[in-house]
Amino acid sequence: MIPRIYQRIVTRFRDVYGPKGEVKLFFAPGRITFMGEHTDYNGGSVLSAAVERGTYIVGRKRNDSKVSVYAASAKSKKSFTFDNIEFDGDDMWLKCIKSVFNTLLKKEYKLSGMDIYLYGDLSYHSSLASSSSLCACCLLAVLSMNNIEMPSVLELAKLSYEAETSNASHKTSLHTHVTILASKKSHLTLFNTKTQEISHVAFDFNDYSLVYIHREVFCTSSVSVSSHATIVLFSFLSMKAPGRKKKTL
Repeated sequence: MIPRIYQRIVTRFRDVYGPKGEVKLFFAPGRITFMGEHTDYNGGSVLSAAVERGTYIVGRKRNDSKVSVYAASAKSKKSFTFDNIEFDGDDMWLKCIKSVFNTLLKKEYKLSGMDIYLYGDLSYHSSLASSSSLCACCLLAVLSMNNIEMPSVLELAKLSYEAETSNASHKTSLHTHVTILASKKSHLTLFNTKTQEISHVAFDFNDYSLVYIHREVFCTSSVSVSSHATIVLFSFLSMKAPGRKKKTL
């Protein structure tokens, strides 16, 4: 049975772009890090996992070099062409899309334009890797819609990482893209940043739930200038609730 969200997103695509032509639906999850934050750039290992929420893209191939993008969250439609990819003043979602196309074109991939409907249910600025998820999802869509053979998971992650860091955002890491693209159900992803080896660790919550808490505390003007930053607190709690059905947040 096709999930309702898939049907709804494809219907929304048809509402925006019309009923004609073959469309494909793509998804890339967000991620959380269990252990190894800040060890990735020191050659350490990182243990992370994909989450159920993420980025959805419905795509349809065009016969020209135009890319049209409708972002559901912003209720905004923007477009660009391959010979005019500019990044000044763009919203992050459009920068990510442009960066993926720009990265592939510079590597001389043969691409056609696309109509894209973009939907995501990841909270922005919550360290769930929303922009990385978007870049990864767009990369999968562009390669697939252009009938380009998929490289290895590691090479896909490197392409996605390069796209995000080149023009979209520098607040990411290779292990994030590896986790998004290499994730397996009921498994954690272990990435050795020195050897770039990817492995999976079986992990089943059974009667337990993982609670992800994101809290932003904004400092007031009464503190020193050096403290004017957003403080982000992550709590990973494994809790058993007797008599209640399992629910993952």
